[in-house]
Amino acid sequence: MKNSTRYRIIEICELLCGSVLPIVFWLSLIFGFDAPYVAILTVICAVAHELGHIGTIYAFTGDESRIRGHSSGFRISRSSPLSYRKEIAILLAGPLVNIVTAIVLWQFGDLLFGYIRIFAVLNLATGLSNLMPIEGYDGYGAICEIFRAVGHPQMIKKLETFSFVLSVSVTFIALYLIERFGEGYWIFGLFFFGTVSKLVSFGKYDIFGE
Repeated sequence: MKNSTRYRIIEICELLCGSVLPIVFWLSLIFGFDAPYVAILTVICAVAHELGHIGTIYAFTGDESRIRGHSSGFRISRSSPLSYRKEIAILLAGPLVNIVTAIVLWQFGDLLFGYIRIFAVLNLATGLSNLMPIEGYDGYGAICEIFRAVGHPQMIKKLETFSFVLSVSVTFIALYLIERFGEGYWIFGLFFFGTVSKLVSFGKYDIFGE
């Protein structure tokens, strides 16, 4: 098979990873739980998370931001980069909103038949999971900005390798949880989608030396 043909195949795979996986993620979110309210609360947590990012971006720049679906939730696009400190603040704003919301709501956990406590736990899970140093997550982005700020951009390549190893590890844990416990744990399968997407990207760079 010629390189041009292989290149085209991998480009198609990348396109599928970027367009199909978000659809799979959101369909799974809607139908993956026997208790629909968990899915609804999870979406609210994700929206609150992104509003934290958008609010911070607007506070720093006054620019409008666009939000789109992604296999791991949402992604925000904006016009221009900012200073390292502001970039880090924007990245951490989303998880911070979830964590602070979880702490506040926990104080009222017994209200609404315990739904408030469930919402608090989902917010905490959303905030902490987004701090993981996995590519595409806020924690990873913040660490990259720190490396750039202290003058060690070469460390980002090592972080990328660590991110991939961690993502693969979490994928296997996710598959075990899905097989062992079933309902609800499908959501960890998004790490599987991320791993597949990264493998496709690696294939492109390894084959064509890009």
